[in-house]
Amino acid sequence: MNKVDHEGWMQDVSTPPPASRTAVRLRIASVVAAVLLIPGTVVAWVVSVSTEQGGRCLMHGGEYCGASAPGWVFTAALTAAFVAWCVVLFVPSRVRESERIRRAALWVQLAMEGLFLLLVVAAK
Repeated sequence: MNKVDHEGWMQDVSTPPPASRTAVRLRIASVVAAVLLIPGTVVAWVVSVSTEQGGRCLMHGGEYCGASAPGWVFTAALTAAFVAWCVVLFVPSRVRESERIRRAALWVQLAMEGLFLLLVVAAK
């Protein structure tokens, strides 16, 4: 509903309802998981390189490196995690099933980030 103020400007006086506590907690958990992906990736890479085969692959390359997942799998996991992160953050609260959507998207985000970290550990 719009209303004209005393200076003649239109103002929107219908403000959306505040986000529920559950929505805020899910958003915070999603942001924390996204931020922790960076140090998690570093730790996973160090674990991968600390093995005997990983060290030889890092130092000599070529024949010492085992097979790893193709690059598109890494990209697909990160893209899916990013899309799920955006869904958790940006689904409007006025959508009827917003809490269920956010919760499912958070689980997808966590699963895709876990898959990405497993792929980093497995890469040699």
